[in-house]
Amino acid sequence: MNKNTFNRDLSNEEVLGEFLNRYFYPLLGINNFLRYGNKSKEQFEGVDVYFETENQRYLVDEKGYLTRPTIQNTFVLELSYLNASGERKEGWFYDTNKKTTHYLMCWADRDDINIYKDQLTIDHIHRVELMLVDRKKLQDYLQSKYSINRNYISNNHNAILMATESKPVYLENSKSKYNYSKKLREQPLNIVMPKEEYVESSAVVVRYMVYKNGIERL
Repeated sequence: MNKNTFNRDLSNEEVLGEFLNRYFYPLLGINNFLRYGNKSKEQFEGVDVYFETENQRYLVDEKGYLTRPTIQNTFVLELSYLNASGERKEGWFYDTNKKTTHYLMCWADRDDINIYKDQLTIDHIHRVELMLVDRKKLQDYLQSKYSINRNYISNNHNAILMATESKPVYLENSKSKYNYSKKLREQPLNIVMPKEEYVESSAVVVRYMVYKNGIERL
């Protein structure tokens, strides 16, 4: 793993968090909002921010699609990855050590800069489309529709990895797919799911488009 690239990824995530702190969270009317710092115990447990509403506590892992400058139509669910020592580890989606209750999936419309070489700033981001997704409901959906769960991935992980070495493998009767990204530093094995299927899963709590002058519920 390239340390400079890793640090750049962390820095880009901080910029996304700054954008959300400034233009999104203050407009929601939520209670007891907390953002945890980088390398904190909470972040290692899959929690970037905590807040409450009248009915629920949210332990939110912010996930940003920042590698492309325009809003995309898919988001990934990480099943496994290579750590700094080159060991393959369980990904965040089924990791039982993560206390995440919800993912905040974010697509940024930003200036077309190379974020691996140039420093992303909040001024580069024009708007962010986001979905707040219930982790448990999404896992239940994958179990119900595709019989995919943590045990299935564990038992079939190597076979899925081998099957996806040359090309993605689509889930049955679906636009969603297993994808092995060998060119990325962490070589993640993911499920790539289109935005519309997240909505169909009934796991999406809310969707917004966030601008610098306000938010629009989708």
